[in-house]
Amino acid sequence: MSSNRASALMATGTLLSRASGIIREVAVIAAIGTAVFADTYSVGNSMPNVVYVLIVGGSLDAVFVPQIVRHMRSDPDGGRAYIDKLLTATLTLLLGLTALAVLAAPLIARLYGSADWSATDRSVAVMFTRYCLPQIVCYGLFEMLSQVLNARGRFGAPMFAPILNNVVVVGTAIAFIAIAGTKVTTGSVTDAQITCLGVGTTLGVAAQALVLLPMLRRTGHPWRLRFDWRGSGLGKALSLARWTFLLVLVNQLGYVVITRLATTANVLAESAKATATGFTTYQKAHLLFLLPHGIVTVSLVTAIVPLMSRHAHAEESEKIGAELSRVLRTLLAFIIPAAGVMLALGPQIGMVLYGSGASNREAGHAIGLTLSIFALALPAYSAYYALLRVFYAHEDTRTPVALTLVLNVVDVLLALWFFNAASIEHKIPALAVAYVTAYWVTVAVTWVLARRRVPSLAAKPIAAQALRMLAITVPASVLAWWVGDVLADINLVSWERALPVAVAAAAGLAFAVVVGRVAGISEFRASLPGLRNLRRR
Repeated sequence: MSSNRASALMATGTLLSRASGIIREVAVIAAIGTAVFADTYSVGNSMPNVVYVLIVGGSLDAVFVPQIVRHMRSDPDGGRAYIDKLLTATLTLLLGLTALAVLAAPLIARLYGSADWSATDRSVAVMFTRYCLPQIVCYGLFEMLSQVLNARGRFGAPMFAPILNNVVVVGTAIAFIAIAGTKVTTGSVTDAQITCLGVGTTLGVAAQALVLLPMLRRTGHPWRLRFDWRGSGLGKALSLARWTFLLVLVNQLGYVVITRLATTANVLAESAKATATGFTTYQKAHLLFLLPHGIVTVSLVTAIVPLMSRHAHAEESEKIGAELSRVLRTLLAFIIPAAGVMLALGPQIGMVLYGSGASNREAGHAIGLTLSIFALALPAYSAYYALLRVFYAHEDTRTPVALTLVLNVVDVLLALWFFNAASIEHKIPALAVAYVTAYWVTVAVTWVLARRRVPSLAAKPIAAQALRMLAITVPASVLAWWVGDVLADINLVSWERALPVAVAAAAGLAFAVVVGRVAGISEFRASLPGLRNLRRR
């Protein structure tokens, strides 16, 4: 499958997954709200990702895919034995890690939760953490199987699998509302209700992972457990992965600071009887912010990772530069307008998704305002994600560590400064401003280092593309804001306001596409044949 068709297939799967994910997040917020109880769940449900990524998650994309591609090309069996051993070794590590993490749940919850939480708040967070930590194995299995499928040219299934997860969690949220209502606090929630929400959330991730096993079998590679690891070549992967471990460790140290600040913001808001804005507000806005990135950037970049690894193995630097330049121009063509529309309509999007009911309007607006600020980082975030693949393709895992250190130092220092300076109602937006600044600083440094690695990566065509799209996006964003503002005067309930916001977003994006085509931006034309080919497939 060509990289264009693979990207189109992944974009379709990601779009459907993210759309169902929005429904999931709306259902979860309806069940838990955005106050301190919500933060205890959000922290507990975040821990599997935190612990998993800390140990192995970053290694899969950064290290294991190039190694899988190398063994598929050089081993007589097409890398089947190596893949079986790699999957078995990683799964064994994750099972042991999960057992240790469950035992350490009180320490984990204390580390990431606010120092101002009460004993009851912390107890609820510990319970959610214990119920959710088995997701470590599920995430690991999903990511491992996804990377093997990607290396074998099967890109669709991993992008569609999260839909099943979202369906399970929506059902869990509905069940929780049925047994607990919508006004639950850490003081009123029962152990049975915590079990319902925590176990249901974990079952969703398990379903997402297990559905990929038959997909792997269909490629002609039924996974067999193999424990004969000695002399298998896993040592090189683990040696490279140690730098990736350091990278994610630096990331998580920064995440600890942000999480503790965000959860403290909610405690301060509750004490001042202000709008509940804390870690859940930050997290939900960030998930919405990632929607265009997941649909466009992840789809484009994932499709070229095996190709870039092959070019790097063959020492074809010019081909890497050409492929990456194409991807950067394409993602900027779509990401910059998406960021502009998100900036213009953030508060309205937050109100539509999370502002249902008089008691939730302020919370919905807070999520939307934070989303608008996050939108300013979207082009930098996506470009940084793509540029890092230059180093990973060359099996250079040290440079990303240095870049991650730059990112987190800037983010943490600014977050502490802005958080302390901001009023109670603006503490979460202040954290978003720090995040935006950190990504723009880091992507500039990343570009300089990537050019040293791949001199053929020309700056002029990418900069020209960014300037053209910025010139188009400014009026497109103004149009989206104006249409949204006019239609916002219609007195409708939250879900009925979805249509006006959708119309406003469509107007802004359509303006960008039409003007882009008239201006001769080739990426808008190139995207249409790819979609037609996908439909014929």
